[in-house]
Amino acid sequence: MEIIYPPLVEQSYQFITQQGIAVTKAEVYQMMVSEGMLTQTGEPTKKALEQGIVTEYKQQHRTLKEFKQEYPIFKGYPVKEFTQQEGVWYVSQDVIADIQAILDANNCDVDTLNQIDMYFKFRNYDDPHGSIAEIKGVYHPLYTPYDDSTFYIVNGKVAVPQEVLTDIIRRCDDRELNVDRETLEGFKHLLAQMEQEQ
Repeated sequence: MEIIYPPLVEQSYQFITQQGIAVTKAEVYQMMVSEGMLTQTGEPTKKALEQGIVTEYKQQHRTLKEFKQEYPIFKGYPVKEFTQQEGVWYVSQDVIADIQAILDANNCDVDTLNQIDMYFKFRNYDDPHGSIAEIKGVYHPLYTPYDDSTFYIVNGKVAVPQEVLTDIIRRCDDRELNVDRETLEGFKHLLAQMEQEQ
């Protein structure tokens, strides 16, 4: 079972290992708790905040306006390109494609690069299948319209039901969703496999 460490532990781990120090995330976590920087649940302690040892940094924004103030790179996008899942704002797959184009062209200033880095650092794009909120956020707008009760967890991973897959393909065919050809073919292949297993 993979252990998910709090963001403050992840940040500290990255910093320490970049200094050439060999350490595990578990060791970083234990050190931060024993030195009074974090609680057992991974939250910064009052002492750590007061002394400025760690700054409280949450990715939860009450409104889209707050989110866009922190991430001005997203200001020009309309509301439909965003979804809020469990208090965390996510951008659509179309916006992700725009970000990738910016990175591929190596055409951005340091501030924009920092915004992109911060956005991805606090969202689990590498493996969002561990939570319904993450999968709906990361793959917005594909899975966003479906009620959480539609999904189920199998072996700790979110499973996408056949009826959701069928509806996504219909939405793509009706041009409600703008999905690249390769992704659409992948959905169709997966649906065909599901139908054969029945």
